[in-house]
Amino acid sequence: MLGYCRSATLPLSGLGLCKRHRADQSRSLIARRRPGLACNHRRHAIVVGLPTLRLSGDCFILGTLGLSIIASTVFQNWVDVTNGPFGIYGIPKPSIMGLQISSPIGFCIAAISVTALVLLLKHMLVSSPYGITLRAVRADDLVVGALGKSVTTIRVVVFIIASAMASIAGLLTTYHLRFIDPSLFGIDLTIFAWAALFIGGCASIVGNIIGPFVLFGIPEALRFSGLDGALVAHLRDVLYGGLLILVTMFRPQGIAGTYRFR
Repeated sequence: MLGYCRSATLPLSGLGLCKRHRADQSRSLIARRRPGLACNHRRHAIVVGLPTLRLSGDCFILGTLGLSIIASTVFQNWVDVTNGPFGIYGIPKPSIMGLQISSPIGFCIAAISVTALVLLLKHMLVSSPYGITLRAVRADDLVVGALGKSVTTIRVVVFIIASAMASIAGLLTTYHLRFIDPSLFGIDLTIFAWAALFIGGCASIVGNIIGPFVLFGIPEALRFSGLDGALVAHLRDVLYGGLLILVTMFRPQGIAGTYRFR
């Protein structure tokens, strides 16, 4: 459930970052307000999550895809916040406790550390008593509702947590590129996140790592094939589709997943 919601909240990671960077491009505003970034996404998640999470199954997937299309269109035209198709530039280098991270290796170490911390928090969440409730909702939400639990409230809470995680991912992406553009948070990113979830495996921290690693590894491996750039792009899409078909046929729960999709 946490993986589903996190992929659904990817557009939210773009909205909060654009609002902060656009507010003051000349100063490191995001650096001064990093602690409130995830909290700001809480409000966005509540507004989006209340209607969306009343859906389930295929309807939820279609609803979140529709959300991505709407968000992408808003980003492209909300010039006062996102600067439209021109994006936001001049983003400062990240700093931790006054120490600026200027080298690629330093940023890589920081990104790995943040990712490990997020995965640890996720592991603690799913291993807690509340995690048992989440697994019960995933298995049969009607039974959970019959036991007196508010399924909608549980789903909204998870949606908020996933939104905070998505905001951290958007923060790292922005600091890595030092430029943010509305096209970064379009439907392509949502489809990529869903593909990584299916391939890596749901309900598995290892799957959360394997899925993106495999999907990012394919284009990187093709760079050394010596093929033409345009051909590599089409071949990448073919390999993505073929991999999804193979996983669906022979490993429906994903490479390292513990939950079999039905």
